[in-house]
Amino acid sequence: MLSRFPSCYKSLNLTLYAVMAFEFALALAYLATSFKWGRSPEVLDFNGLASLPSWFQAAHLFSIGAIASGLLMVRRYTERPLSWMLLILLVLISLSAGLHELTKLYIPLPLLSWKRLYFIYVVAIVTLCWQDLITIWRSHRQSVLWIFSGFGFIALGGYGLNSIQDELAPVLASSLNHDSIFYVYPMLVAIEEWSEMFGETLIVFGICILAFDNLRKLRDPDKAIGAER
Repeated sequence: MLSRFPSCYKSLNLTLYAVMAFEFALALAYLATSFKWGRSPEVLDFNGLASLPSWFQAAHLFSIGAIASGLLMVRRYTERPLSWMLLILLVLISLSAGLHELTKLYIPLPLLSWKRLYFIYVVAIVTLCWQDLITIWRSHRQSVLWIFSGFGFIALGGYGLNSIQDELAPVLASSLNHDSIFYVYPMLVAIEEWSEMFGETLIVFGICILAFDNLRKLRDPDKAIGAER
């Protein structure tokens, strides 16, 4: 299918550069307005609810679910189909993360938080879909490297910085001057949220490459159905 359209990969690269530039511009706009007015407008607030950065991150996450859903529908026509379990788990985790990004709702269950829910998803993928992970590593290593890079940005810049930014901001401010916390805190917020956004972009890019590779190897539908019989 995609072998007839080799420009798809080139278009994907151009889209990646455009998205990266847009994310960087959002971060600069947030910092510029925060420094000038003391508070960024709600539409640009990196730490706000239903702002442009929040919607953009949710779009990343929902797109992962859409790609996984598409692969689920055509999986029986591919030469090396991914398991339905892996694809369904990807849909669930992307929908959960997207809703969390948009609503910031807390899970009304004891001993369960969003981070624990994501951990459960990851454990389920590793334990139930380990054969898929081995196949993807062997056959789609480029995609895996992009996805791992994205998770690295999210883990270090997103969750890592988020857990220490309240303690780190006063320390950095005291090392500069008394009023610099006014500038330090928005910078930490921008780095944290931009890291999550950029990491999600790399993950989407890696999954797109994985999807293109799978779609490029689509079998003829009649032959696929005949093989199943």
